[in-house]
Amino acid sequence: MAGRQVSFHEKLNRRGATMKMDEIKKTAQEKGINPGKSRKADLIRNIQRAEGNNDCFESGQASKCGQTGCLWRGDCL
Repeated sequence: MAGRQVSFHEKLNRRGATMKMDEIKKTAQEKGINPGKSRKADLIRNIQRAEGNNDCFESGQASKCGQTGCLWRGDCL
C-alpha cells in the first residue's frame, strides 16, 4: 500500500521554510480556489477553510489555537 502523498507545502514546512505568494496561489488553485488579487493572509484563510480547518491564519491566535500541526503555523508565528 502506497503512503500518503506529501504536499509541496508540507515539504516546505518540514524544512522550516515559508511559501512565496506564487506557491500559495498554486496551492489555492489546486484546491479549486481562484486566488485573483487576494492578499496572502486572506488566501491562506480560504485554503484553510477548503481543507476543513479553522481559518485563523495571522489572527493572533497562533499561541492558543491548538493547531500545532497546522501547515501554515510557521508562517503564522
